[in-house]
Amino acid sequence: VEAAEANSESEPPSKKLKKVEDENCDDSTAQSEKPLRMNLREKSVEAFKSLKSKQLDGLVIVCKQHPGNLIMYLAKYIAPSRPFAVFCPYKEPLLETYNQLKESGMTVAVNLSETWLRNHQVLPQRTHPTVLMSGGGGYLLTGIFVEK
Repeated sequence: VEAAEANSESEPPSKKLKKVEDENCDDSTAQSEKPLRMNLREKSVEAFKSLKSKQLDGLVIVCKQHPGNLIMYLAKYIAPSRPFAVFCPYKEPLLETYNQLKESGMTVAVNLSETWLRNHQVLPQRTHPTVLMSGGGGYLLTGIFVEK
């Protein structure tokens, strides 16, 4: 035992550390550890290749910004006779998008609706809307893509 300790003491500390690291991790974990940004970039590239390689079965967009340009760009990747839905907390951007879609001729059955829900309080011998309610829930633009 003393000979082994003497042998290990003669090695420089960097070699000792390297031996411990080699024993604790295998090659598969060392290679799979990539920076987060690199993993996100690779996933983004894969998703774009998948998007370009086939026609998609539908489109769902949830946004706070104006969705008009986004839906017009993504429409070319959607197969004909497939549905779409766009949610936005504001009505005005969806009205403009509604007009863009109608003018383009690439959609049918376009509908703009409000997603407001009114809760009711039910008590013995009286029913009425809940007193404290929020002002609104947002707006939903739906329709079906068709071939132009």
